[in-house]
Amino acid sequence: MILLKVNPAKPDKKTVQKVVGCLNKGGVIIYPTDTVYGLGCRIDKPDSIRKIVEIKKRKTDKPLSIACADFSMIKQYAVVDEIKKDFILDKADKGYTFILQKKNTVDGLVV
Repeated sequence: MILLKVNPAKPDKKTVQKVVGCLNKGGVIIYPTDTVYGLGCRIDKPDSIRKIVEIKKRKTDKPLSIACADFSMIKQYAVVDEIKKDFILDKADKGYTFILQKKNTVDGLVV
């Protein structure tokens, strides 16, 4: 395990590149949220998703959530109609969590 600190106000490019490299190789990271620390990996790395389930000792019938950078990423992984789209775009910067139906291409361990 390697501990890397990233200053959100002024992230160091080399440190961020190390984190991205870890994720691209199938690694799992720990990151802070507003309330707790989260475990993260790439959604397109099924073995990494399974690592998180194992680390958390989570039952496989309790899916994991995903964090999306923007609305285009949400559309890539979730089914979103126009009504949901308008609601999400109105609330996205206000700290909401949205529970949406995942697309069939998303791993079964993910919401």
